[in-house]
Amino acid sequence: MKKLILLLFFLISQYSNSQIIKGTILDSNGNPVTANILIKKPQTPQLIYQFATTDSRGDYFVKLKEPLDSVIIAVTSYAYETNEKHLKILKNSETIILDFELQTRITALKEVVITENKKITRKKDTIVYDSEKFKDGSEKVVEDLLKKLPGIKISENGEIKFNGKSIKKMLLDGDDLFDNQYIVGSKNMDAALLDKVEVIEKYSENSLLKGIYDSEDVAINLKLKKGKSEFSGNSKLGLGYKNKYDFNTTGIIINAKIKGFGVATYNNVGLNNSPYDFYSNNVSFEDLKENNSTAKSLINQGNFYSPLEDKFHRINKTFYSSFNSLYKLSKKTILKVNLGIYDDQLSRNNKEETTITANNETFTFYQSENNVKSPKLYDGNIHFENKEKEKLHWEYSGKLKYQEINFWSNSINESLKQNNQITSINRYEKHHFNLTKKISDKSAFTTQTNFIKSSAPQQFTLSPGISINESDDSYVQQNNQDSRFDKITFSSTSNYLHTFNSCTWQVQAGFFSIQNKLKSLLRTVSENEEAFSNIDYSNDLKYNLNFPFFNTNWSYNKNKIGLRINLESKYFTINIEDLIRQKTVFENEMIVSPSLQFIYKFSQNTQINSSYSFNQNAPMENNLFVGIIQTGYRSFLNNEFNLGFLKTHAYGINFNYNDLYHQNRLSVQLQHNQRDNNYFIRSLINNEISTTTAFLLNNGNQDYSATINAEKYIHSLRTTFEFNTRYSISYTKNSINAAAIRDIVSRNTLFDFSMRIKLDKNTFVENKSYFMHYATVVQGGNENRFSSLKNALKLVYNLDKRIKTATVLNFISPDLSVENNYLFLDTEITFSSKNKKIEYSLLGRNLTNNKNFETISISDFSRSISSHNLINRFVMVSVGFRF
Repeated sequence: MKKLILLLFFLISQYSNSQIIKGTILDSNGNPVTANILIKKPQTPQLIYQFATTDSRGDYFVKLKEPLDSVIIAVTSYAYETNEKHLKILKNSETIILDFELQTRITALKEVVITENKKITRKKDTIVYDSEKFKDGSEKVVEDLLKKLPGIKISENGEIKFNGKSIKKMLLDGDDLFDNQYIVGSKNMDAALLDKVEVIEKYSENSLLKGIYDSEDVAINLKLKKGKSEFSGNSKLGLGYKNKYDFNTTGIIINAKIKGFGVATYNNVGLNNSPYDFYSNNVSFEDLKENNSTAKSLINQGNFYSPLEDKFHRINKTFYSSFNSLYKLSKKTILKVNLGIYDDQLSRNNKEETTITANNETFTFYQSENNVKSPKLYDGNIHFENKEKEKLHWEYSGKLKYQEINFWSNSINESLKQNNQITSINRYEKHHFNLTKKISDKSAFTTQTNFIKSSAPQQFTLSPGISINESDDSYVQQNNQDSRFDKITFSSTSNYLHTFNSCTWQVQAGFFSIQNKLKSLLRTVSENEEAFSNIDYSNDLKYNLNFPFFNTNWSYNKNKIGLRINLESKYFTINIEDLIRQKTVFENEMIVSPSLQFIYKFSQNTQINSSYSFNQNAPMENNLFVGIIQTGYRSFLNNEFNLGFLKTHAYGINFNYNDLYHQNRLSVQLQHNQRDNNYFIRSLINNEISTTTAFLLNNGNQDYSATINAEKYIHSLRTTFEFNTRYSISYTKNSINAAAIRDIVSRNTLFDFSMRIKLDKNTFVENKSYFMHYATVVQGGNENRFSSLKNALKLVYNLDKRIKTATVLNFISPDLSVENNYLFLDTEITFSSKNKKIEYSLLGRNLTNNKNFETISISDFSRSISSHNLINRFVMVSVGFRF
């Protein structure tokens, strides 16, 4: 027995003193490689000391015959370049993990060299774009470059999407510097700084949940060029004919403890480099993120919509400055600060002729408006993150925002000339706390708490005023409309996550509370200075919504099959007090909302998924007030009270083929939404006023859509083709001028085709065509339809490395049924110094000198011809400095 124990002790000691080297051999795309592993001693590198091979997964395992201080490890494979590493100071009783990445071998056949031009590579869940191989010389900022990368699309509001999915973050060398305001970086950072662009799939910003939570998020990481790691930036000074200017400066600093980016810009040439949008009808990306927690502004502040790009019609005087910094207080403690200031003056002259056809009656009214909007915004964010403890992380985020908009306009409603003055203020405060406790390698606990407070007071003065009562012909000297929404949101959520085998299970419980208040009052001042109002034109409403909730989520992902099942349950307590009408409503309701998603992966590049969800949502605060509110010089708004929950069934099936390596992509999406009930509009329209009333109808509506996105790169033509199309059909209802409820069918068809051609190393051509057809039909009644076409041709020609030209020709036909076409010509010539530190530019904008732009818009009961002014033709000279 003693001899057996001694023998076992000897064997264990021999094994414990052995040295083991193991790892994985992959190619540059993350695929396993069959390779030979050669172990050599440094003293005799020409001799093979030990030998091993990889298995089918690319894994290898080598147990050294004797303890060594250092070894040479060489990995060889027929199709790949040999990779050799010198491993020094190996300690006894140690297992060394050493992975290799092999590069494709360059094969020489006589005078022909076959090489692989790798624009895109994949490393596990990360796709890497070589930014230099996608540039044509016309890129100014990061956003210009991202638009050229396959699979990446940028929405009109600046939101970045990858394969149709919105990105979660945009990182800078691995750090989240911008948070939700990544548009600051994409619209202002110099594209020349970038070396690589990485798309990280299955991104998790919480490192403790990696391997536990099956994330579907996507992030973009901007990797800077070497040598740009301390301080760099650029400035541009531009002056143009007829008082045009464009000043911009940015700076970036990166070192071991600090990472920062700052920008200051001032221009009147239509540019908006901020994450805020006070001009178009598009909801800015930041407002979209905060929409549900922000108090609503009901009074309109002018119409600034246009289908044109901002550079043609955005008449502005914009100042914007932002400072974004990240401080590494210790190895695992981070402090982040984001500050922003925005000040602008926007103007627009609008004219509109609208024809209404309803109830066998047709009439036309005219309106025009000269608008001036002056928004100011101050925005501050702070984020503190502590990861000092290995299994316990916590973070705090705070946000303060103050926004003020002053709006003036001179309007003509039919023949009545009026002055409009609107003051809108929005205050927003947010506090967020998050804690994560990693229980084991397979389970974790998280908790989040949010407190958000916002208010939106508005004042509207209209002189002379207008009476909403058609039978009242008396003169109204002034209308005074006050409106104020206040909103407080509180939520607390706890999550338990556990993974086992190929499954992930998540249990979530918490409490959610919303407190809304609305006070509004519309007063009319008569000719003899008497003020008048009544109960129909006032609101004093309190809307409290509370619910505890319990959700469970289960996901399965193995080999080719993925399955996700989610079940949400909420118990609502709703209390509404109408202090004006002395009415109180109190209700309780339990709702359950399930969702299901199934995924089948045919290969690494091809998959199909189908989904179903049933959603039940409580009514929003802006659908509950019943007192009439004046929202414009001829528009009024109210609701018919109804506390019903909105119920929607959503179905979808998506097919995706995505071979980014060869730049081939195909996506087909089919979607259907069936609503059991919905809000519809009852409109009362005459030559002087328009009143809309929202009402809930248990007979809901539905819509269908089919979308196809395709991209193909043909190497022999050096051309990338991209095709996007969408067809949608929706069934809805409305009522016009006290008529019965009508059934409406609307059809919308979109075609978007583009091609990018590299004629030679100095010449690039890009052409984008966009066609839209819209038709709306009233059941048993009128049909309205119109079609529009846009085409943009861009030619980039680089005379040499220092002289570059870019010319863009835009053709636009707002309505193909009439001959009213527009041609816009822009051109730019840039000249760089030898060291590329100074760049001179000559810019010509709207060289065809279009003064106004006319558009057509239709609905089921109206057709409007609208026109607005444009930025006049100008030529600008600018000089830029890189430092």
